[in-house]
Amino acid sequence: MPLHPVPDSSVVTADRVIPLIEGVDTATLDVEALRHIVVLATDSIAAAFALFEFRDLYYLDLYVYNGQRAALDLSLESLILLDANRMQARRLQPHQAANVFLAEVRGATPYQPKYTYYVNTYTYGNYSTSTVYAQEDGAAALGYAIGSAIRRKRNRKLREMADALYALGLVDGTVVAADATLRVGACWARTGAETYPLRLRFTGNGYEINFRQAR
Repeated sequence: MPLHPVPDSSVVTADRVIPLIEGVDTATLDVEALRHIVVLATDSIAAAFALFEFRDLYYLDLYVYNGQRAALDLSLESLILLDANRMQARRLQPHQAANVFLAEVRGATPYQPKYTYYVNTYTYGNYSTSTVYAQEDGAAALGYAIGSAIRRKRNRKLREMADALYALGLVDGTVVAADATLRVGACWARTGAETYPLRLRFTGNGYEINFRQAR
């Protein structure tokens, strides 16, 4: 779930910037999604980022363009996430963030078929014989198949998210080459006790921005 940037004089969101770019078809833009993306630019460096809230963590999706002639060093230490009480969130390394989602992957449960039993009785004179046969409950089989498909889909999404967090994860030593763009992600643990709005701080330039939950 994306968190909403709290408007102030220093906050510029993508819904105000993207439509000004020549050649952009404004009719196809998802304006609501663009309102969650913050654009920050200096003379030689530009960034676009959005903060997302999951059950157990916060995720910052960050694009950086480095227009300098030298490489730009990025560090997880340069990003700080605070809640409204100035409590600092715990940073997660990429493998830790990925494991949060992998822990939710569930294996298949054994299929236990249900049967309905029928008895056929044949009588001829004083002679009688009975035959018992079982028929599998089709509704139970269909329910298991649907449940398995849902679980597989959920597991696939969890693994894809874990892979993305690990691949994009910001670590010390991350570098944006000169005149190049890089996408990275930063994660913090969520305890559920945080108070809003959250404040994201860039220690390199002192920029701060608040984020709130959807109303």
